Amino acid sequence: MLALLNQASMSNHLPQLAVAALCRQYRVRRLAVFGSMLTPAFGPASDVDLVAAFEPMPVEEYADNYLALKFSLEETLGRSVDLLEAQALRNPYFQAEVARTQRVVYER
Repeated sequence: MLALLNQASMSNHLPQLAVAALCRQYRVRRLAVFGSMLTPAFGPASDVDLVAAFEPMPVEEYADNYLALKFSLEETLGRSVDLLEAQALRNPYFQAEVARTQRVVYER
């Protein structure tokens, strides 16, 4: 099942159909935004903080998909993207903050 964030404030910054197409292309199971994009502090010079969970795949494919997704998102959004992998979040305080504040933009 596909779920896209439908908040009007974010649709200006995250073209939902393009992001969903990239997620399908690069085998993303879930993509969420967190950080300044969800606050009034978000501006023209802000980057976009995203956390992704990928489908299971061989390491070589994962590396290719991760980098291709990051660069494709930067091109699509026209700004820098900080892309974190959900399983790589080790700091429990940071994990909790991301979990508390994130907004899912794609999920299947």
